[in-house]
Amino acid sequence: MNRELKHIITYARENFQFYRKLYGDRSFTNYKDVPTISKNKLLELYEGNAIDFGIDNSSQGMFARVTSGTSDMMGCFYQSEDEIEKSAERFKKVSYYLNQTQKDRVIIIHNYSLAYIFVRHFIKSGCVVSLGNPFDLEYTVEHLMRTKSNVIRTTPSIALRLIEMLNLRGYKNIDMFLLAGTGLSKAVDNQIKKYYPNAKIVMQYGMAETLNSMYQCKYIDANNFHTYDEDLYYEFITDEGKDAEAGDMGELIATKLTTDSPLIRYATGDIFLLGDICSCGKRIYNIIGRNDNVIKVNGVVVFKDKVEQAINKLGDRDYKLEFSDIEDDDIVKSKLKLYLTIKEGEDIEQIKKTFSKYFEIAEGYTWQDGLDAGIFEEIEIINSKFKGKQLINSTFNK
Repeated sequence: MNRELKHIITYARENFQFYRKLYGDRSFTNYKDVPTISKNKLLELYEGNAIDFGIDNSSQGMFARVTSGTSDMMGCFYQSEDEIEKSAERFKKVSYYLNQTQKDRVIIIHNYSLAYIFVRHFIKSGCVVSLGNPFDLEYTVEHLMRTKSNVIRTTPSIALRLIEMLNLRGYKNIDMFLLAGTGLSKAVDNQIKKYYPNAKIVMQYGMAETLNSMYQCKYIDANNFHTYDEDLYYEFITDEGKDAEAGDMGELIATKLTTDSPLIRYATGDIFLLGDICSCGKRIYNIIGRNDNVIKVNGVVVFKDKVEQAINKLGDRDYKLEFSDIEDDDIVKSKLKLYLTIKEGEDIEQIKKTFSKYFEIAEGYTWQDGLDAGIFEEIEIINSKFKGKQLINSTFNK
């Protein structure tokens, strides 16, 4: 284990009760022996449904509080001023790939804790910045047009709604969509290009826990990324627990190289394929999906227990549920593939009907309701001997 990682582990154990509880009196010589953490693990150790993670009470005023998740599974991760400044420096270093200029007028449409951080990014790059309201897109569109914004910084789901509203008003002055999150579906990518064929679409991989964590150079796009050379330590771990090599798939395990708010061996749930070396000289990492306890359907977070309620109507059994977006007649629809063992005498069509009827996306709104409304696709049932209970978001690889 290198000296920097060892120092962060020692500091975290001495200064944060969470890490003392997690590590106990164990000592680590091999970094791989340090236990990973995840949002579920944090919730378990905090013994509640809210995480308040990564702050030294003596310096609260120096931190920004960034939320992640939903009210049922909320995480609050504190980022120090130094960390936010470093994230802005990371953004500035790669912004020339985006042909960013000081003439750009950027509108940022995000939840408010992240908006502050993204403003710092663009100010660092010399742009003129204003804020939109993600909860009032009518006002935001008016503000965007009034300020003559040509760069939109938002999420894929908000971008999808904005482009239709802007198109109705005849606003064509968009040069770039800079989208935050984990990945971009082909269906959403196509919809943006349909309305703004000349606009550049850039994904910036990141999360509330680590801020901007990977980037795209001028040679790659879609869901391909590079790792930064500073501030973060990356591992890509296969299902067998080994370091992924070129051609392998592995989950990103991220460590923040800071003692301000240590995050050590954080299991992101995001699965990457390790690709070839890019023309810029760095390895390409292609995000192919997410292994998680939630999926997001039409912007609504759906928890695993909702899936299992529907599965139990078929009898308790192992399953894998794969979610994706597809494009159908210029409409982006949600699609599910359900892998499970079909028992002798079972009718696949009846399984579809039962699962669609009982799988609730929101209170009182089922998959069948979405089918009837034309926004969901019919569930595809695949006979499989899959072992376990797993949700996979494969939207980004479509």
